[in-house]
Amino acid sequence: MDIIGIDLGTTNSVATVYTEDGLKHISFDGDFLLPSVVNVSNEGVIVGIKAKNMAMIAEENTAMSVKRLMGSSEKITLNGKDFTPEEVSSLIIKKIKETAEQEMGEEYKRCVITVPAYFNEKQREATTQAVKLAGLEVLRVINEPTAAAISYGVNRDEDMIYGVYDLGGGTFDISIIENSEGLIEVLSTTGDNHLGGDDFDEKLANLIWEKSGFDIELTRKLEIKLNQLAEKTKIILSNEESVHIDEKFFAKKDGEALHLEVDVSKEEFEELIEDDIERTIDLLLETLEESNSDIDDLEAIILTGG
Repeated sequence: MDIIGIDLGTTNSVATVYTEDGLKHISFDGDFLLPSVVNVSNEGVIVGIKAKNMAMIAEENTAMSVKRLMGSSEKITLNGKDFTPEEVSSLIIKKIKETAEQEMGEEYKRCVITVPAYFNEKQREATTQAVKLAGLEVLRVINEPTAAAISYGVNRDEDMIYGVYDLGGGTFDISIIENSEGLIEVLSTTGDNHLGGDDFDEKLANLIWEKSGFDIELTRKLEIKLNQLAEKTKIILSNEESVHIDEKFFAKKDGEALHLEVDVSKEEFEELIEDDIERTIDLLLETLEESNSDIDDLEAIILTGG
């Protein structure tokens, strides 16, 4: 089968293909997540974790969170050349296609791609264009909550109403979905394309910076380094009550190395993002109202994102 399924995310992207043994996630450098980051230099194009690491030393040639720009007229300058959001996204999709073909030993010509349910026509067309630029035919564009419902194996034979709470790296959307007579219908959906894990990272990075006590300018390179540290800290706080950060030679002042050593607790982090979480709950209640449903009508809420 020459079809590949792609979730083009703000922060990370994933891909799945169908094999005789069922669905298989494509692996990128040992991980099924491919950072949605592109670096362009005189040596060529780098996509994924290597590009993400390059952001700390070549931020002017590195593009991140491009999904937030899809459908806009903004230009992204990389290595002195202007790119559209669609062109940058196509480089990510092309990397996915090439990796899948190398891993599976097959050529993929067609693609099913997901988009946020609240994407407008212009944003959807931009996503379709990105797929075509990557050398793939667009077989179908599926709303992310619908794809999540199918992926999580909701019993489609049973009539039920449920929610899909999709908190991604750069965007949030909430959808109320009905399974009726084997069909999936999105009753209502809403979201915020400027609310996600990236925003949590930024708030945590600001806290770490404040705690550091460093009396130096926060340059763009240092900001990227700090945000990546914040992301790692956030992940650890998912399982631990606190994190002790000890980063040697984190920065410099007047030629002298500055060592970063601070403690961050889960309680502090949760306080930082409390308003954001409250907003997602408010959006859930708004979406329920739009679907003429009540919270008690929901059989389940599927949590997705990453």
